Amino acid sequence: PGWAHADTRVSPRAARRGSRARPPRQRRGGPRKRERRERRVAAMAAEAERVDRTKTCPLLLRSFWAPRRHNRITDYSVGENPRLPGNEVQMYTWRDASLQELAELFREAVPQANGVPLHFALVYPNREGRMQLKPVGTVRPNGGGPDSMATLTSLRFQPGDYLDVAVDLGPRGPAFRR
Repeated sequence: PGWAHADTRVSPRAARRGSRARPPRQRRGGPRKRERRERRVAAMAAEAERVDRTKTCPLLLRSFWAPRRHNRITDYSVGENPRLPGNEVQMYTWRDASLQELAELFREAVPQANGVPLHFALVYPNREGRMQLKPVGTVRPNGGGPDSMATLTSLRFQPGDYLDVAVDLGPRGPAFRR
């Protein structure tokens, strides 16, 4: 009675009483999970503090992009000899800017990004001082996507963080032409 199969859970207290183990809870996913995520992102965007753009100075958002993938985390370094990836796009924006707005600004600056999905990630130093990459969302070419309304504030962006953008060129993109 003290042990249980690997697929079951028994608390020590239940094992002492001789209770039967119960199977683990199944994780659920699919469309419901996506809908909950969309609602959560929309709620975060709505609760994000609105900035009066006529009275507030915009911040400089340094973004780096690469075709079909995010830049390697080793391309970013801090310290005495800071190192950053090559393809940089500097954008002036506000903290309440959504990923959709950032995608529009990015597409104006990078012609290869027109008509393809953009995958965004935040790059920031963690507590140990090493850089960390955190995927935050995707914006599709038509402007849709569950993450398109997420704001920099709701993503916990702080001045000094970088934005890494993966331009999903797809199998018919310019990189595949011979």
